[in-house]
Amino acid sequence: MFRRQRRATGQFALPVGVTPDGVRSSSDCTGKHVARGCLLFRPAAWKTRYDRTSPSGEMATFELTFRVVSREKITIGAGTFDAFCVRAEGWRIDNHGRRTVTYWIAPDKVPRYLSMEFARYRKRGGAAVEYWREELVTFDAG
Repeated sequence: MFRRQRRATGQFALPVGVTPDGVRSSSDCTGKHVARGCLLFRPAAWKTRYDRTSPSGEMATFELTFRVVSREKITIGAGTFDAFCVRAEGWRIDNHGRRTVTYWIAPDKVPRYLSMEFARYRKRGGAAVEYWREELVTFDAG
């Protein structure tokens, strides 16, 4: 179960699942890149570009640069975990709206992110127009 603290409106989430070959992935490949970046190789940074269709049918293209910035202990409602902190910064291509995403994962313990912070900005250098943070409140490894 997740608890989300939210300011402004909108939805953004990176639900991570496990593919049949055991690789963690998400609908926009972000989780897949992160899991491979953390577990199989550790690039200094990597980029991904993806298209997303909103519930209203609007299509947008995003380009993000990801970095594994640290490995740290994180304490959330579901417990304390030794986690990778992953930070992504990038843009919505059509309107130059900046996005930042920071999340913590412990791929050997939980098959999705533990906590995530998201911020959306209107223009380069502008103030955040949307911010939210969510964290895992409970988790049953069984």
